[in-house]
Amino acid sequence: MESVIGKRWSDIGSIDWEGNCPVLDRELRVVRVVPFDALGEDESFVPVDMVNDYLPSRASRTLDYSHDAYMARIDFDAFHGMLAGVAEYDLCEDSQTESRIARAFPLWAESGAIPTLFSVVTREAWDSARVKMSEYLLRSATDLIDRGYFTAAEDFLEPHVAEEEGALVAYFYADGEPVCCLIGCIADAIGGEA
Repeated sequence: MESVIGKRWSDIGSIDWEGNCPVLDRELRVVRVVPFDALGEDESFVPVDMVNDYLPSRASRTLDYSHDAYMARIDFDAFHGMLAGVAEYDLCEDSQTESRIARAFPLWAESGAIPTLFSVVTREAWDSARVKMSEYLLRSATDLIDRGYFTAAEDFLEPHVAEEEGALVAYFYADGEPVCCLIGCIADAIGGEA
């Protein structure tokens, strides 16, 4: 396993990790190899699945530890260009936030169009960096496309994120069809701060 340290994930290919799991930095280089469940409870690390061998997507923190690698939360956020004023919540692990969001946006919750990775954005951050925030949120929504957290949308021309009464709605295409999901919200829409 020592021979993989310092190598990029995309250069390693499919190897047998022998019950271990790589820890990647923000450049997607292997910085260490740990037993597969060693960081399972450590909130400073994020379990990730690698999409197309170059895009780390947050994986669920489940008991079966079925993910590709770990990244320190700060490296994961840096890779994805995390912006100030955004807080991400894994709704599988945070039932209190999930309940607050479901109460604030009942139709979205009912339709199943709220992804498990949800962003709460401060009003100041949204107003000052709307274009960058929209790009980030749209990327987040499309990263989760295979999990089906979306509903049919009216026709639209370009994928985008729109604020609709405090909701941050991502519009994109899935299998050629226009869809949308509630990818985030402005913090005051759920009575809190990001």
